[in-house]
Amino acid sequence: MLLLSLPPVKIDIFSCIFLTAGECRGVGGIFFDDLEKPSQEAAFQFVQAGANAVLPSYIPMVLKHKDDPYTDREHQWQLLRRGR
Repeated sequence: MLLLSLPPVKIDIFSCIFLTAGECRGVGGIFFDDLEKPSQEAAFQFVQAGANAVLPSYIPMVLKHKDDPYTDREHQWQLLRRGR
């Protein structure tokens, strides 16, 4: 398995980034400390495999929530958050 052949990487997909206001923003990610070994090609394959997993994971969530109601309250919250 490619992941096992790479140097340690921190895979923290479910963590959130907390702002000073104590709000949960974003969804973790993959943090690369040193990907010079075993090779650049192996590192690229690892990144490519992760990228190729995004749409099959994301599309079902979009389809599930695409018709959720969106009121002026949510819109005002969105404007507040984007205004930082």
